[in-house]
Amino acid sequence: MNSYPKYLDIQLQNVYSGIIRSIDKELRPQIIKEYKSDITVQTDSIEDVINNFAASVERAILSDDRLAKRFEQIYTLVNSWTYRETEKAIQKVKSVQKGFSVGFQPDVGAPLFKDAIAAFRRFNVSLAVELGRGHIFGIGLLAENAFREGIPTKDLTAQYRAFSGVSQRKGRFWAVDQMGNAYSSLTEQRQTFAGFDGYIWRTSKDGSVRPEHAALEGKFFKWSQGAYFSKRGRYLHPGQDYRCRCTAEAAFSFNQ
Repeated sequence: MNSYPKYLDIQLQNVYSGIIRSIDKELRPQIIKEYKSDITVQTDSIEDVINNFAASVERAILSDDRLAKRFEQIYTLVNSWTYRETEKAIQKVKSVQKGFSVGFQPDVGAPLFKDAIAAFRRFNVSLAVELGRGHIFGIGLLAENAFREGIPTKDLTAQYRAFSGVSQRKGRFWAVDQMGNAYSSLTEQRQTFAGFDGYIWRTSKDGSVRPEHAALEGKFFKWSQGAYFSKRGRYLHPGQDYRCRCTAEAAFSFNQ
């Protein structure tokens, strides 16, 4: 049975939540410092801190090769994962159906994946910038509102921490969504390249599986179409719906 790369899912979530933690490490002390400063310049000072910090963070993210390479590394690991899972399916067919000719799949480093890796890296860097800027400006509004209401510094600190939690959850949500898309795309490429025209839909079979997904467990679908999701109004493959951890077990239509 095909399996979902949960450990890679967690790694990507940590990259996104780590962006928020890095921002907070530098921004929080500056916000608190300005909040305690002269009341007549407080609002302007906080606004200046936010604007300058947002610009510097965006420059840092866009120029940080380590972050871009981390996204590329994770995508390559997903590619390796789907390679191994597809290879298991190929070997299973060969062992069960003697003499049956099944295709092969390209190596992880094959040129056909070059554009996909670049696209994943580029899109995730853009998401990282969006997440960082949204968090920074959100904190700025929070601080300005705190000043207008005259709340104590400790209450501002508590609000800051709560908002950081929201931003980290948003980042993790985006990470899970990106992982699902990468898994689904690579699995489809590899299975169809090997000659599998369809798959058996498999869920993670835990308490987090949505009813609409649970209803698909064990059913066969073709890669040319997928399963129809009435709430989304379109056909989807495992991993394409938001936060989907379902998997595609390689199969042939003539065996169904």
